[in-house]
Amino acid sequence: MPGKAKSQNHTAKEINAKLHANKMEGGGAGGGATGVKFRNSMGKVMLTCTVCGQPNFNAVNDMKAHYDSKHSKLPFDAEFYTAKQTAAKESTAGEMEKLKNLGKSIAKTSKKS
Repeated sequence: MPGKAKSQNHTAKEINAKLHANKMEGGGAGGGATGVKFRNSMGKVMLTCTVCGQPNFNAVNDMKAHYDSKHSKLPFDAEFYTAKQTAAKESTAGEMEKLKNLGKSIAKTSKKS
């Protein structure tokens, strides 16, 4: 009389190999340490609250909503954050040119044509 356990159709090694191959097929994450630098800075400019230091606001509207909910008694200076965002965009533009060149220098080992 056979056992009640279901037979195993695929091994974990086989499944992991398929997942890895699928990930790497389109270029994967590749690039090593230089690739990490390139992937982590894709050009988003983030704002930080000057009152509490909370980071990662994408726009002045997000910052206004944060002020309304967390710092409602303090006045919100939209011009200050707009100027701050503009300055950050300008400084990021030069860095993005360097990173574009770095991204082009990373060898792509894609099987797709």
